[in-house]
Amino acid sequence: MPNQDVMESLAPPDFIDDVAGMDRLFDAIRDVDRIAVDTEADSFFSYRQRVSLIQISTVDGDFIVDPLAGLDLEPLFEVFEDASVTKVFHDAEFDLILLRREYEVQLDGLFDTKVAAVALGHDAVGLAALVEAEFGVKLDKRYQRSDWGKRPLDAAQLDYARLDTHFLIELADRLSARIDACGDPIVRLEVDGECRRLTQMVPKPPGPGPDSWLKIKGAKRLDSRQRRTLEQLHAWRERLAEKIDVPPFKVLGNTELMSIATARPTDRRALGAVLSPSRMKRHGDALLDVVRAAEKLPEHVVPANGQAGDRARRDRIRKRLERLKKWRKARAEQRPTDPSLILHRELVEQLAELEHGPDSVAELAALDLMEQWRVDAYGEEIVAALRDGERRSGHGSH
Repeated sequence: MPNQDVMESLAPPDFIDDVAGMDRLFDAIRDVDRIAVDTEADSFFSYRQRVSLIQISTVDGDFIVDPLAGLDLEPLFEVFEDASVTKVFHDAEFDLILLRREYEVQLDGLFDTKVAAVALGHDAVGLAALVEAEFGVKLDKRYQRSDWGKRPLDAAQLDYARLDTHFLIELADRLSARIDACGDPIVRLEVDGECRRLTQMVPKPPGPGPDSWLKIKGAKRLDSRQRRTLEQLHAWRERLAEKIDVPPFKVLGNTELMSIATARPTDRRALGAVLSPSRMKRHGDALLDVVRAAEKLPEHVVPANGQAGDRARRDRIRKRLERLKKWRKARAEQRPTDPSLILHRELVEQLAELEHGPDSVAELAALDLMEQWRVDAYGEEIVAALRDGERRSGHGSH
């Protein structure tokens, strides 16, 4: 539970669901150079999650905007896109993807307190852990999975939502001061660079991709008939989830999909052996129809191993990935920090997939894959990690 003394000292959050409320909000943020921001989505209650609350805090007050109230939010989004106003988030990635996907907001001027805590080597970087450590307040996480799209919201939900931003500005100040005091300029460069990367992310189109069923744990170990069945079951689940507007896991879990795909039952008795009675009652007939229809389809084609040259290239990429990740992990442990702040996963993959080189720091810089400070700090080590195994095996670039 939150610290009762702290809660009693706080004025109630300003819940904004009309034009007069938006006027109060803009009066409060008109002349400030930073605001704390968070969002809540109805991720556990709808097929296509939507922004259901936008929390904003200044040093003087907490505001909760209702984006479902039909308000004109464009003036607020202009502030989000104004780099001169710092937007303090904690673990901003999901929020930024959701804002960009739903409203086409390209946020600028981000400071992410989780990124800062990671860069400083904190062991516990969740917001609740940081707020308790820094302010002695234990956040109540009971409402983390509330139905934020339901109206009206009660006072306890609003108190929960406001606390996600209430401490962020002071937390950002403390972490930023420690970054400046740590004596390592790379820490500040890493934080700024990661915050820029987060604001530049392009969200994937909503809905599952054509091969998203392959991401289910264990899918790649199935035989071709089982794969064919799993693919059809996954497609059925997506169609039903979209139709009734619930997250797919509320229709059927991945473990259940895998059990059915593995057993491929074609009668109720066999299906009942791998499915709960309640699921049988709700979906048994439909699932049997899917499995039976899948049995009539051609066997799912398992990708061939490819030509020798393709296999050699994949093997080379795998080994380069391994060397880069090993170096990155060791480098991160020296501070310590998270390896992703040394080199982000996408950058590691881009470097591993290069056909040749780079054979020097100059060649690495010329690729224009990373900021110059990162080239200066890690360039020689990156080149060495990429080239080490190739030199020893005699397969360097020519």
